[in-house]
Amino acid sequence: MRKMLKNLNGNKIYNLMDKISYVYMILPYLIFFCGWVKTKFAIPLVGILFVILVRAIFSKRESTINMCDKMLECDKKTVFMIAAIIILWVAMSGIGKVSYQTDDHIWRNGLFETLVNQQWPVIDYESGRGVSYYIAFLLPAACVGKVFGINIGYKFQIIWAVIGVCLFYFYICKIIKKVAVWPLLVFILFSGLDIIGELLVGNNQNLLFSPEHLEWWAGQYQFSSHTTQLFWVFNQAIPAWLAVAMILCMENNKKILLVWSCLVLYSTYPFIGMLAIAPFVIMQNSKKNNYGFKEFVQNILTVENTLGAGIIFIVSFLYLSRAGDSMKLGITRLSNGGWLIYIVFIFIEVGCYFWIIYDAQKNNILYYSSLAWLLMCPLLNVYGEKNFCMRASIPALVILYLLLIETILKCKEKKKLIVIGMLLCIGSITPMHEVIKTVSMNKKAYVEKNVSISQRAATYEEVMSNEYEAVDIKGSVFFKYIAK
Repeated sequence: MRKMLKNLNGNKIYNLMDKISYVYMILPYLIFFCGWVKTKFAIPLVGILFVILVRAIFSKRESTINMCDKMLECDKKTVFMIAAIIILWVAMSGIGKVSYQTDDHIWRNGLFETLVNQQWPVIDYESGRGVSYYIAFLLPAACVGKVFGINIGYKFQIIWAVIGVCLFYFYICKIIKKVAVWPLLVFILFSGLDIIGELLVGNNQNLLFSPEHLEWWAGQYQFSSHTTQLFWVFNQAIPAWLAVAMILCMENNKKILLVWSCLVLYSTYPFIGMLAIAPFVIMQNSKKNNYGFKEFVQNILTVENTLGAGIIFIVSFLYLSRAGDSMKLGITRLSNGGWLIYIVFIFIEVGCYFWIIYDAQKNNILYYSSLAWLLMCPLLNVYGEKNFCMRASIPALVILYLLLIETILKCKEKKKLIVIGMLLCIGSITPMHEVIKTVSMNKKAYVEKNVSISQRAATYEEVMSNEYEAVDIKGSVFFKYIAK
């Protein structure tokens, strides 16, 4: 018998989760300022940011909350299932070394152990290099590791990740005005139709159980499913998901820039990818609230958006900057048939979804902004690599998922729902491939005991020599003038 929980006021729940979300996004910056910045700078920076956090947490909300003015009803079984699925999903990702880890964890582990074992800021004076990477996600767990030992620190990574995913999914429930399990399952299994791409390029050998990555089929182009993001780049994906959801749920623009700026040290490329979302949410909120020019300016130039976002962005930018580095943004050439691969890639990965939801979302500006960004991402590269396409696309892919869920809820045409279901089933092969590989490797580790469940950690020397994770401190403004 389903025992119903008491009806809970949506505004109260939203306020509570909102408070926790701001702590989640800002806490790593308080830790960073305390641990990496000179005392004379750290004291005012921490003081100002703490006051801004308190303001963000305890600010009164207007009565016209757009997503959360409804009474919420949920039962214990639904809540338990949602929590259990999220915990299982995060545990299977390899975070915290409790499950099989993908190759990228070599560098995640190495960086984390460097943060735990070395004094902050991490500087190797012999080589003249210092750690310079988007480390925000790892900082809370690194603090725990320094106090209680590295094994406990690794386990706290799981807790931090579960909290982030739960907060994100809470906002999803607010957006769709429904507490249900199936949108979570769709999020986990949502992906482009990579299996079709693999077949088109002639790879038809045992695809489901292949050790190769299905999303590599298009070569220089790649969008990553949400499960792939969690299994490979959890430190960038989780905060990006949460920031997108928080901004979408804002009824005004008073803290949008604050939340957006928090992504700089959490996930830099997704921070750039938010260009497809944040400006358009600002426009929507201004239109919805009938702001004149004066009200618009007042709503944007708040303490949170100016002082808070300014401090976070400037310090993070200086920390991540490399001397003489202009980011080297390039355009991918479409010669020698490249244009054909690009067109096929776009349609298979996202175009089919945008096509099927057009009628339901054609009046939504986020439909066009996310589509435009996803069309652009494969054509851009940084340092000649495809990482920009894979990571800067994360926010727009969350929007596409949400537009699809909203279309399903609104749709009354059985044929269209069948087509959407077929697309989701075909796309789900990609995340299922990641899950199957993880289950297989876990079996070998726990049952057959002939493989290590976790990847090794890159050594301190490897981390400090890695051009992505460390920088020459002589050419860094941050390490010269701001770092301890």
